[in-house]
Amino acid sequence: MKRNFPILILLFSIFLFDSSFAQISSQEKSIEKKPTSVIVMPFFIDERYPYSSDEIRQYLMWGFYQRRFNVISDDSSWSKVLVFDYQLSNISSEMADSIANAVNADLIIYGTVNSAAKYRPGGIYTNPYVPNPILIKAYDKKKKSIVFFERMDFVEHWGLFTTNISLQDFGFRIATKLSELGY
Repeated sequence: MKRNFPILILLFSIFLFDSSFAQISSQEKSIEKKPTSVIVMPFFIDERYPYSSDEIRQYLMWGFYQRRFNVISDDSSWSKVLVFDYQLSNISSEMADSIANAVNADLIIYGTVNSAAKYRPGGIYTNPYVPNPILIKAYDKKKKSIVFFERMDFVEHWGLFTTNISLQDFGFRIATKLSELGY
């Protein structure tokens, strides 16, 4: 028994070390990261607060809610944004940074919609009205730069087939793409 005593002490110390390491690593996994806070600007030029007829903005906010982002939409935050008197559908990086600092948002989502559709007579289209793509940008306050820039269309063309994308899918796709980027 005396010969096996050092081996038993060694095995016991390895067991204690291993169990304490497992406890530390499980504590690190249990710490969740803070959800990214997002504010979505209006996409139409002539839209006024509370932006109730801007369906693109509403469905983008819904997509961010579904992906567990912290969406800033309270009146007190919007009063801070409206003080700047910017045209919110087309802001520069400097403007986005000042808005992000004022409302404490990690991401600012903004973009433009010129008009709902273009008329293209003839050709292979059965419907001569083709929707314009929507320009979407995401500004990151920490990186102080635009981290997402995409022109999104509501009609996907796959050869001869077309698929219409709903506004709900549109909002969820944008939120998913930003989530895949690590936000």
